[in-house]
Amino acid sequence: MDKEEYLKDRVAEERRYFSSAAKKNKKRYTAVSIIRLLVSLLITVLSPVLGDFSVNSIVISVLGAIITFLDGLMFLKKYNECWVNYRITNEKLKEEEYYFKTKSEKYFHLDEEEQLDVFVQNIESIIKSTNQNWKKINLKKESR
Repeated sequence: MDKEEYLKDRVAEERRYFSSAAKKNKKRYTAVSIIRLLVSLLITVLSPVLGDFSVNSIVISVLGAIITFLDGLMFLKKYNECWVNYRITNEKLKEEEYYFKTKSEKYFHLDEEEQLDVFVQNIESIIKSTNQNWKKINLKKESR
């Protein structure tokens, strides 16, 4: 695989994936957080207004259950952790690609073949680290 193929087939594809995954998890995290906040506010407002009427108590209980569910969902799915992890990975990949393309930082004094070798090693290291972090997040989740 030559330099251009690696940049296009591996680096660009990984950056697209991590960027997309970060956006998706950010949206999920934000949506669940907003819903949770709104339901919490409803409980706070409705609790004194509705008093001890049975229908009202049921409404308040359902809203409390929704908050509990959303908290559990955010805990289990780790949307915030995944969003941050994917975003950081995408930024690291982008930064490494810029260094490589501009022949700056660690690539400055290397010949073209050495530059590609170092670049591939660094990109693969970033991806491997993210995959290991993802496993850590999910193993933590499953072991609880």
